[in-house]
Amino acid sequence: APVLVAAVLNFASVGVWALESDQDQQVVVEADEVVMDFNTGERIYRGNVSVEQGTIRILADELQLFYDEERLERAIAKGKKGKPAVFRQRPEGKTTDVVGIGQKIELDEVRNIVTFTHEANVRQGQDSIEGDSIVYDMARDTMKVRGTTRTTVTPEAAASTGTSGRSRMV
Repeated sequence: APVLVAAVLNFASVGVWALESDQDQQVVVEADEVVMDFNTGERIYRGNVSVEQGTIRILADELQLFYDEERLERAIAKGKKGKPAVFRQRPEGKTTDVVGIGQKIELDEVRNIVTFTHEANVRQGQDSIEGDSIVYDMARDTMKVRGTTRTTVTPEAAASTGTSGRSRMV
C-alpha cells in the first residue's frame, strides 16, 4: 500500500500541465494527407501525423481536429495496429516529459481532459501507470485508470517507503 500511495501521489504531482508558453505557440501539423471541412470545422490528418506546439508533441497515424470557429474543441489521435499514438508534454516546473500512449488518445480542450485508451500507458522518467484506459482530468488534477492496472515506481520512490520498486493493483 505505501508504494501504491507513493505512485499515485507521484503521478498526481506529475500532471500533464504544459508550460504556460505552450498555449501561445503556433501549432505545426504535418501529415501525408489532410481533409478539411470548413462547414463542420473538422480537419482530418492521415499518415505519419506529427503535431508540435511548444513542448507538446503528438505522433499518430490519424488525427481528427474539431473546431468551433477558430477555437480547437477536441482532438482524436489514433495509432495503427502495432503502433500506438503518442502524446508528449513537458509539465510546468519539471525537467522530463510526460509521455502517454494508446491506440486512441482523445484531448478535450474545453474540459481540459486527456483520455488514453486501448493499451494505455502514461510515464514520466521511470515511473509509469498502465491500464485499459487512463482518463486524466487536468482541471481537477485527477487520474482515473480503468481495467487491469499496473503501476511501477522508481527504486528511489520505493526506497523512501521501504518496499520494492514495483506495485500492482487490479
